[in-house]
Amino acid sequence: MLAEPAVVDSLRARLIAVSTAPTAADSELAPPPDWPTPLDRAALYGMAGEIVGALLPHTEGDEAGLLLTLLAGVGNIVGPDVYWQVSGRKHGLRVWPVLIGATSKGRKGTTWGTIRPVLQRAHPDWMTACVNGGLSSGEGVIWAIRDRITKTVEGVEVEIDAGVADKRLFLIEEEFSGTLKIANREGNSLSAILRKAYDGDTLAALTKNSPARATDPHVTIVGHTSAEELRRHLDDTQIASGLGNRLTLVCVRRSKLLPDGGEFDPDLVNHLGDRLRAALTVATNATLLIRRDEEASTLWRRIYGQLSEGGVGLIGALTSRAEAQVMRYAAIYAVLDGLAVIRAAHLRAAVAIWDHAEASARYVFGDRLGDPTADAILQALRGGSLTQTQISGLFDRNVAAVKLNRALGSLVEAGRVERCKLPSGETGGRPPVVWQMVTR
Repeated sequence: MLAEPAVVDSLRARLIAVSTAPTAADSELAPPPDWPTPLDRAALYGMAGEIVGALLPHTEGDEAGLLLTLLAGVGNIVGPDVYWQVSGRKHGLRVWPVLIGATSKGRKGTTWGTIRPVLQRAHPDWMTACVNGGLSSGEGVIWAIRDRITKTVEGVEVEIDAGVADKRLFLIEEEFSGTLKIANREGNSLSAILRKAYDGDTLAALTKNSPARATDPHVTIVGHTSAEELRRHLDDTQIASGLGNRLTLVCVRRSKLLPDGGEFDPDLVNHLGDRLRAALTVATNATLLIRRDEEASTLWRRIYGQLSEGGVGLIGALTSRAEAQVMRYAAIYAVLDGLAVIRAAHLRAAVAIWDHAEASARYVFGDRLGDPTADAILQALRGGSLTQTQISGLFDRNVAAVKLNRALGSLVEAGRVERCKLPSGETGGRPPVVWQMVTR
């Protein structure tokens, strides 16, 4: 029986539509101006690269966001007994990426939604017991992984609370700016507790009335925020206290247009999850001290000076833990290879991540120093040189001279501005002194 002409025309139109529909490559979006350079291919090493590569065509999420979320999850899954050590101090594989993208358009949530099924397949018990969110206080973090609580009653020790045996806690903070806002509140313990959690130190409430504490904490945070929110809430206090340099700041964006959404093949997700579980079998069932092999040690000695020398201003403060961050990521790549040894390829992958993180931090914060007074002076000097009196006038003369001088001193130290004397006028006298941007 022949089809009706109208039906044939309809089928032909649908076939034409399918044949001319954009492929994943055609639908890729160009980055905005001055966007950080793409993640170096070295970062997509091994199984992490394979998983990200298999999932990327089916999501609008960002490649770097997928990779960092996956690595953070792996680092938490293996727990506190997998570590590298320097100067007698253990460093667990805790990495805290913060994905920075446009509100609702950066596809930050899509990133977690893409990686989650693979982690779920690999370690469903971990997903059920250890994944959480909603940071509101340091006490809340402690309570989530608290030790057994006892009380002595008439000379007898009585259990008040059984505690939590699994000290792994993986926090997805989709409103990370809210976390920073809470941490900025006077008297709130969140910032102090988070710094200790990153370092793996015992957590204890600062109030006398709370008996809760957590030994061997293994806390991982994956934050989502926008550049505007991060600039507003990651203030100089948090940077000076050391919370900021424990984060891996990574710019993410919508990678492509998929009008019909991504289609994840359940068999593919199951295959990736099963491979991930197999790769982590050794790491999740043993205590492992991760070391570098000879080639990686040679490479490490070559790059260590540059990683550890630090920088000036806000970017220098935010990236001051570069060497520790790189080693944590390198160790995660090693365990994904089923090894307790960091090889040169693992180290190169970790350096590629950190290079992208530094570029992201510069994209968000530019040449800010983190001191509001210094940053305001720098902004004003972009319009031309100013005298000390004119600089004081920027603040309606409400900023003390000592604070102005400290701000100018930090700008000089950072190589951003200089103090110079202008030629004397026709009447002679003392040459006028001005401040100006360094242009050489």
